[in-house]
Amino acid sequence: MTLRPTSRRQRYAAQTLGLCATLVGIALGRFAYPPLIPEMIEAGWLTPAEAAHAGAANLVGYCLGAILALVAPRSSRRPLVVSAMGVTVLSFIACAMPWGVTWISAWRFVAGIAGAWLMVRGVSTALTAVTARERPRVSGVTFTGIGLGTLLTAGVATLLPWIGPTTAWLLMAVLAGAATGVGIRAWLVMRPASPDSIEVGVSARRHRGWLLAPLLIIVAYAVEAIGIVPHGVFWVDFLVRERHLSQGFAALQWWVVGIGSLVGPTVIVKIAGRTGIPFMLQACYALTALAVAIPVISSQPALLTVSSLVIGALVPGAVSMTSAALAEIAGAAAHARWWAGATLAFAIGQASGAAAMASWYGRIEAYVPLFVAGGVAAVLAWVLALIGQWSHRRYA
Repeated sequence: MTLRPTSRRQRYAAQTLGLCATLVGIALGRFAYPPLIPEMIEAGWLTPAEAAHAGAANLVGYCLGAILALVAPRSSRRPLVVSAMGVTVLSFIACAMPWGVTWISAWRFVAGIAGAWLMVRGVSTALTAVTARERPRVSGVTFTGIGLGTLLTAGVATLLPWIGPTTAWLLMAVLAGAATGVGIRAWLVMRPASPDSIEVGVSARRHRGWLLAPLLIIVAYAVEAIGIVPHGVFWVDFLVRERHLSQGFAALQWWVVGIGSLVGPTVIVKIAGRTGIPFMLQACYALTALAVAIPVISSQPALLTVSSLVIGALVPGAVSMTSAALAEIAGAAAHARWWAGATLAFAIGQASGAAAMASWYGRIEAYVPLFVAGGVAAVLAWVLALIGQWSHRRYA
């Protein structure tokens, strides 16, 4: 069945809703907290152990939110997307009050649930509102929200010594509130996908071998989450203490990562339009392995900056390509559930990888082996994605 092209109004609304969902739920709801930790500890709001507890609460909430998105009925998806944005804004306002670790942890937990819902159902709502041909383009714009939010977070973090944690949390609430307002307007304009306009994927086919492809794509996505842990968790400390670079240079790298994550998804989607989603997904994983390996073989500031830029571009780019690949393999009707499983797998991979590498660092007190392990994980993700795409071609 050939579907009519989506109207420009519908496509713009879908792109806007998707972008706001990732900006509010992921970039602000999840990633805005770590830069605030030092100032919160300095102000006496939390001890280091309590700050880690609140961070863990957010991750647990994120995993629970992914599970809820996986099992939720289709009819509850759209209204709860904008509700999750509002809950995230409320969590920022609540965290501006220094009422102890239980209070902050509870609201970080709530923000984690909302973030996962926005990552799964917000993205899926945007993608299923357009035709399959337009889906990669919408996906690329959707995941630029992560980069935009990263830059906004970096800006707030720069102001922290002067504004303090209370003002920082409230500023995050204002930014998230503005994005929520834009997202609600797009949601009101956007028409939901009608059942007869959503193409049925290979899940309707009789041969069970097709299941291997999306399962391998999800496993590759989880392994990739382990591969990027060194940059996501240890990058700044590695640059300062093992490469003996200045704190200013290390802080600048977050801006570089943000710029990469802002432009990366759009560029990657444009390339995917020429090369195809399978090739681009494999390229993302292969290039990630190279970018993670750069700190192992060089201490040149220029090359380390390239590593930051490439990782910043490829992380949301790989997210976009994984989502698009699952939609291509399983079909739009089944996309949300497969994408929920991928989101949960990514969170588990990231959490387990961070815990294992932190424990390993505690024993060896050296970061280079962690980057080697991250590069190996990225190579393994590339191999798994390659096999998954081969399986899809075989059973398609």
